[in-house]
Amino acid sequence: MDKFSFEMPWAFAIFAIFILCAIKCKPKTDSFYFPHLNRFGGSVYSRNLFLQILKWLGIASVCVAFASPTIVRTLAPDYKDGRDIVIVLDASESMRQVGFDLSNQFQNRFAIAIETISHFVANRKADRLGLVTFGDFAFVASPLTFDKDFFETILQMQEIGIAGRRTALYDAILQSYGMLEKSEAKSKVMIVLTDGVDNMSAIRLDEILSVVAKSDITPYIIGIGYKGEYDANVLAKIANASNGMAFEASDALALTQIYNAIDKKETSQLENSVVVQKTYLYIYPLFLGMMCLLFFIYLKEGRG
Repeated sequence: MDKFSFEMPWAFAIFAIFILCAIKCKPKTDSFYFPHLNRFGGSVYSRNLFLQILKWLGIASVCVAFASPTIVRTLAPDYKDGRDIVIVLDASESMRQVGFDLSNQFQNRFAIAIETISHFVANRKADRLGLVTFGDFAFVASPLTFDKDFFETILQMQEIGIAGRRTALYDAILQSYGMLEKSEAKSKVMIVLTDGVDNMSAIRLDEILSVVAKSDITPYIIGIGYKGEYDANVLAKIANASNGMAFEASDALALTQIYNAIDKKETSQLENSVVVQKTYLYIYPLFLGMMCLLFFIYLKEGRG
């Protein structure tokens, strides 16, 4: 929000001093008698009025400059503990299964995952968010961004089979780690959601565990669906390799609770302080005042 103000309003008292002097302190000059001066009365009066306007406009402008006119802009608070979070989303063919939501048996797992992630993202006020989607291969659907509207648009554009029918889970994790390793955020988080077993990655499990163990990224691994559809032991190994957590969700309600738990665990605190930006405008009235006074002196003294 922009606000106009004067930093030193007391400077306007200088203008009052000039007015007081103009009333009380009459200049002492020699008197000359010119016969028939009335013939020049009109031009003398208009010239004198113009000089008076120049003089007082110049004085007023300089006084305004001394008062230091300023535009104050209050910016949004900076975040102290914002995170970089990469969402890793399974878009393989198995995500087409229905019955995951007990209140809506016809909604498939992928649609429920999109809805749950969308609610989670809405609560992240000070974080950058990125999205990696995987199937036969993994790709960066959204780079890390503060723009939640952009992220939401990209999220809603994801479809089952967009990256193929099978599951390249390890490649997706490696892709997300590649994004986060370049980040300078104090806290880096990866949230993986899958309903299957890796059957398409070019990288092996032991290699992924080595990458996770050497990183400062916190992994949250979520397996959804029925027992045996995903390998809970593998998900736990990946999570435990870097002090993360593994979860199992058998229905939509459990998935929502898991995301709520992650949201509370990875809370971002906002600073109370705000950033104030000032733009000083004194140069404009000062320039006007100096030009008026210089022109006044030139007309009064230079041309008699």
